[in-house]
Amino acid sequence: MYRRRLQQAAVVAWKQCWSVGPEHAVPCLSQGSTATNLAADESYYAFHNTIWRRWAHQKKQANDIRTGQVISLQGGKQLVRVTKYVYTQGQGRQLGSVLIEAKDVSTHVNVPLRFKTKDMVDVVRMEEKKYQYLYREEDTLHFMHPESFEQVTVDVNMLDTVDLLKEGDDALLEFYENTLISVSLPQTVSLMVSEAAPQMKNATAAPQYKKVRLETGAEITAPAYIKVGDVCIVDTSTREFVKRASSSSSSS
Repeated sequence: MYRRRLQQAAVVAWKQCWSVGPEHAVPCLSQGSTATNLAADESYYAFHNTIWRRWAHQKKQANDIRTGQVISLQGGKQLVRVTKYVYTQGQGRQLGSVLIEAKDVSTHVNVPLRFKTKDMVDVVRMEEKKYQYLYREEDTLHFMHPESFEQVTVDVNMLDTVDLLKEGDDALLEFYENTLISVSLPQTVSLMVSEAAPQMKNATAAPQYKKVRLETGAEITAPAYIKVGDVCIVDTSTREFVKRASSSSSSS
């Protein structure tokens, strides 16, 4: 009974510490809040790890899987992110199936999956942290946490859209069991046009487009009226021009 009450107290304190951040859960308890006497108990750490895994892993039926979720395969040896799912109706008494298009979060290789609707799938909850991009050093990207000032180095191959990243921009870093898994940019970024051909005077009524170069070196297709100095909002998932955020003053 006594040990059960200690565990209940540990859960309460652990949840309070978790609200600050997962990495603070054990240190916060060991510094003494509700369950300070458990900090020296080795069994507590095993208990903490059990709670962690219950939080980080959740079993779901395949027909409840949604785009963007991360699935654990082969007992956690491979993590894949769902990019598309299609439900197919079964015939007669046969159960339907779920066809999933996923991408390995480490290698970015496409992984097709097929489940029965009632199959239980291990869905992983990633720990997300926002970092600020500092600079690039050869094939290494340097990021810093804006509050703790902790710096993280990332291999350039982990980010498909590295040419849309400029110094000072935010990026979302995802961790699984304290290991960096993926890096992603916001849905849109604002970048200034550094090179663009002038708009043709004999423009037709039909929309016209041209290639422009952005301040990061990336090239996108933009409307013909875009000129050097304009700031374009770009969709990072499709690399498509969304709209012009602002433009430099021009003389007629």
